[in-house]
Amino acid sequence: MSEDIQPASLSNGATLTAEISDGARFITVRLLRDQRTTAETTIPYPRLGVAGGSFILSPSERFAVLSMFSGQSEEGYELFRIDGSVSRVGRLPYQYGEAASFCFSADESILVMALAIRCSEWWLSWEVREAEPDGAGRRVIPFGQIRIEEIATGSNSVHELHVSVPRDWQPSREEYEPDLNAHPTAHSLALSMPWGLVQLPLPMAPVITLAVDR
Repeated sequence: MSEDIQPASLSNGATLTAEISDGARFITVRLLRDQRTTAETTIPYPRLGVAGGSFILSPSERFAVLSMFSGQSEEGYELFRIDGSVSRVGRLPYQYGEAASFCFSADESILVMALAIRCSEWWLSWEVREAEPDGAGRRVIPFGQIRIEEIATGSNSVHELHVSVPRDWQPSREEYEPDLNAHPTAHSLALSMPWGLVQLPLPMAPVITLAVDR
């Protein structure tokens, strides 16, 4: 078992693991019980490498996300169905960003990936004057993306997350926490932004702009 990809323990006593082949050509995902393999599948090894990863289980443990990062500010995932066997049902190749967080809807029909652009100094574009004016005396900073996969169909939607600030706004470095800690509510998605908890309504707009005034 690779030390870089953390296993997951299921409530029924099974364990989900991932092992990188010696030649880094593929990754074997295994379901183990009493240290014996009961099911497995293989996926291609990412071309940009794997610096680490972990499994995230859905509430019913019918699905598991293998979250992986390249170590070069890129994150992606593989989605598996766990039903006595292990089968891949979705994936997202590496995307630019860091500290991805994942959650499933309550009915497990969708998977959400919340991905910040940077794990520190997210306001860098503001400091180098790359923030775009919005025509209303404010500037807009790219912050990250929300990606939503419909598990039954495999379709993906991308929702850009922006932050709007006054022209004279100055960030507080101490406020930043890279993990957006995405989690669903009845009709919205909760995110832990640097300044506090926000609720994004579902279905989600293609571009979400959040205003900050302090």
